Amino acid sequence: AWYQRRVRVMYKRQIISIVRPKQYAVTPADMHLLMNYVQTGSTRGHGEKWAPCCLPDFNDGGYLYIHDSYLSETVDVSLVLITNEREQHMTIIECKQRIMDQLVEQRTMEKLEAVLASPFVCSDTKIPHLLHFIYKSKSSQQLVSPDLTVPYNTEEDKKLLHAKYCLIHDKLHHSDQKISIYYDIDPRESVVGYLMSNSEIYCTFSPFVSRPVALNYIDKLLKWIRREENRFFILGSGVY
Repeated sequence: AWYQRRVRVMYKRQIISIVRPKQYAVTPADMHLLMNYVQTGSTRGHGEKWAPCCLPDFNDGGYLYIHDSYLSETVDVSLVLITNEREQHMTIIECKQRIMDQLVEQRTMEKLEAVLASPFVCSDTKIPHLLHFIYKSKSSQQLVSPDLTVPYNTEEDKKLLHAKYCLIHDKLHHSDQKISIYYDIDPRESVVGYLMSNSEIYCTFSPFVSRPVALNYIDKLLKWIRREENRFFILGSGVY
């Protein structure tokens, strides 16, 4: 028999890989629900979870059944298997084991753990005075953002920066006047929001960076992101 199945490999709210039926795709809203579902019902270690979940953009009148388990005891890499058949619990477990056997045989987990041990940080871009950024591709509806490092050492520091991003996002998207660039500076940092036709970006620089210099750096950063887009974005999921 044929069953609608989807496979997702996730790490800390980041999608590593997707395999899905050819005729179905998941909207960003449903994907956020799915990630929240996985995060709030953690199965770290040896545990696993089998439960119904409604993805309203896919079908607001029914449930899909999700099997969630972690692939490694040392890294929080989650394997999420989805089916529309409630009775397929044991079939899904067998599917998980086949996936695990292939990952071990191909030494994929070793490679994955090595990559995840070296997180993406701003210094990788080689852009001077860049402290952090968030880039959104409108076509793929995906984001890329480096890990927060110095000077954002505390949770309070991170929340304040996030609040500033939210403020600038609101200025760009909900202003009475149509604007595409918003520049904010204070003694701690300068933050620029920039709307483009196919993307938007929010960049944080040291407070000594002027607006013209910041825009020049953003142009270089955008070119760097485009060169690295296959690394940061899932541009085509596996289908069957």
